[in-house]
Amino acid sequence: MVTATLEAKNFSLEEFIINPPDSMEWVNGELLEKQSITFKGGRIQLRLGSLWREFAKLNFGGEVCVETPCRTLKQIHC
Repeated sequence: MVTATLEAKNFSLEEFIINPPDSMEWVNGELLEKQSITFKGGRIQLRLGSLWREFAKLNFGGEVCVETPCRTLKQIHC
């Protein structure tokens, strides 16, 4: 869950990519504060990451990471 902040509306994507503020994400030109992950969410994240790592290792290799920057057409999570 995220909550809007009042400090930076219309923050450009380029500005965000160059210097992303801690604990913030960019959504449609606005900065939103990221909330901490819950205990339940952390358990789910660990389980999915572990399963994905084993699947990747057996099928195609590579790395599995959690809490890494992710970009979609409308938002970026860092």
